[in-house]
Amino acid sequence: MPQHPSIEQTVGSHAEDSMYRPLRTDDDAAMHSGSSHPEWREAWCFVFFDQATQVHGIANLCAYPSQQRVALWFGVWEGDRGLHMVRKLDVPMQPGQDPRLVEPLSVRCIAPNERWHIAFDDGVAKVDIEWRALSPIYDWEWTQLTGSRHYEQTGAVTGLIEVAGRRLTVNGFSQRDRSWGPRSFAVVQQCWTSQVQFSADFYSHQSIVTVAGRDYLFGYLMKDGDLQRIASLYLNIGFAHTWGPPSLTRAKLVDAAGRSITYMVEPVNVISATLAGPVDRVYLHTTFSRFSLGDRSAIGHVDYWFSSPHLVRSHQVVRDGSMGRMYHLKSAAAHSSGGPAEPAQPPA
Repeated sequence: MPQHPSIEQTVGSHAEDSMYRPLRTDDDAAMHSGSSHPEWREAWCFVFFDQATQVHGIANLCAYPSQQRVALWFGVWEGDRGLHMVRKLDVPMQPGQDPRLVEPLSVRCIAPNERWHIAFDDGVAKVDIEWRALSPIYDWEWTQLTGSRHYEQTGAVTGLIEVAGRRLTVNGFSQRDRSWGPRSFAVVQQCWTSQVQFSADFYSHQSIVTVAGRDYLFGYLMKDGDLQRIASLYLNIGFAHTWGPPSLTRAKLVDAAGRSITYMVEPVNVISATLAGPVDRVYLHTTFSRFSLGDRSAIGHVDYWFSSPHLVRSHQVVRDGSMGRMYHLKSAAAHSSGGPAEPAQPPA
């Protein structure tokens, strides 16, 4: 039997970067001005999970204005069984067209930072899902690293999925990812990013990202009514094969209040892709995975990608590399000026 590579990483936290432009309330609903950079993009991604029925899925739109195209991806699964998936990487984008409303998938902002609507209808499957926020906005604060903005937010979802003659009710949780800017996957040498929601009072988002040889930590933990940023994250990742997806991960996080949680993470459904760039070949693995914590478990989401020279990390890394801030952004009605929002005070 071949030996599978593994990664062991621990990343600690550091003080917040003072060189930072706060998010604005209207950043969520607005389309942002692109550049001529070929990889400038604006993206909206939602992953959702109904823990009671094991129905889970993804709705992802990514617009490339300079390439005049939109990439869309929609998929839904029940347990380990795929119900429907559509991936279109080259949907034409006309000048002035709103890429959030590209058939058969659309995402609409109902209230910035608070509510969204997801719809899909390709004649085979039909989806109608309402998304509402549970957590504040969490900004990855990595503009100086990648040239792009990226933030995450935990939410709850309700809705209906019609597929294969069945009507499936969705009543669960979700994570959304909002980003814009000239981001190339090859800039990121390695990324393990995940989120899991056990309940409205217990969820977490945790990530380690390697850029230019330095490791950065992102994430937060909500537990027992207390929301804290992650102070450290330890990963031990096994792989199915040399270039394959994670097969089993042990993830131990400690938050700023000193609370410690250890997850065992095992993939249930895996979707993989390979992107050949001018320098590096980039391997991407999106997985819906089972997060186990003692006698509790929940379906969550893990994205893992890497460029070929940076896969094997068989040593433990301790770095001072945390970024990210939590923002309590007011609604559009209460904050109509669109000026900078005030960040929540970081945990001590």
